[in-house]
Amino acid sequence: MKILLNYDLIDKIKVVKTGIRLKKIPKSLVINMSVYTPYTLITNANKPEENIPDLILGLGIYAVLNYAREVVLAQQNKDAAETDLKWLLSHLDHINSSTTYDQLLESKKYKTEYKLLEKNDEGIRKIQQNKYILIPTSNDEEVSILQEHIVGTDKYALSIGEPKKVYKLSLANNPA
Repeated sequence: MKILLNYDLIDKIKVVKTGIRLKKIPKSLVINMSVYTPYTLITNANKPEENIPDLILGLGIYAVLNYAREVVLAQQNKDAAETDLKWLLSHLDHINSSTTYDQLLESKKYKTEYKLLEKNDEGIRKIQQNKYILIPTSNDEEVSILQEHIVGTDKYALSIGEPKKVYKLSLANNPA
């Protein structure tokens, strides 16, 4: 059985701890700069070398404003993340991993694998990210959770799983 989510578990835990969505800042910065850069280039088209200080200043201002927005909304982000994790906590029992909220916050990623999937109907290959997370349980053990994610989407699936062990074969020295 899989639990379907629209967020990365480790990122959500970081938001609960800090209140700041670190992945949101660069994404917002790229979107803002994709609008600001052409505007700056068009308004000063006669002398392109004069645009460089304006672009650097704009990049700095957008970075500071985006970070300030995240700091101002930190408590709201934290509350929303707590709600999401509490919902997840109630669904983790369905895959036989009983844990508490505080133990869920102590979860750690221990391995990430990427797999190239087969081509779809449009002839495009997708990349699947498999992230393995250790979640402490109520009976002083740890459960390995597999988080599957197609890169570029906001769909995540959690299930119980461990990475396959890879053995390296080598010739042994035989002294006889």
